Amino acid sequence: MCSSDLQEGQSVTVLVPRMGTQHHILVRSARPERIPTPDGMVEGRHVTFDVDGTMHDVRYDTDGKVLRVSIPSTGFSAERTSR
Repeated sequence: MCSSDLQEGQSVTVLVPRMGTQHHILVRSARPERIPTPDGMVEGRHVTFDVDGTMHDVRYDTDGKVLRVSIPSTGFSAERTSR
């Protein structure tokens, strides 16, 4: 299952072998959204994940590619610059 396919209320446990950790992830919200990109507006999906108590906002295009990720509590954000 891809993270872009998860529905509101679903939860999964993710293993991170390199770090020897696992994380509980809960989908807080998932909704369609028009997303601004360098190439213009695209249809996509905005999903908010609760990862061990920290919110992560992820925006996907209709193919499930990550367009933007932000973690508001840390100030981290990353954005795809080209398709």
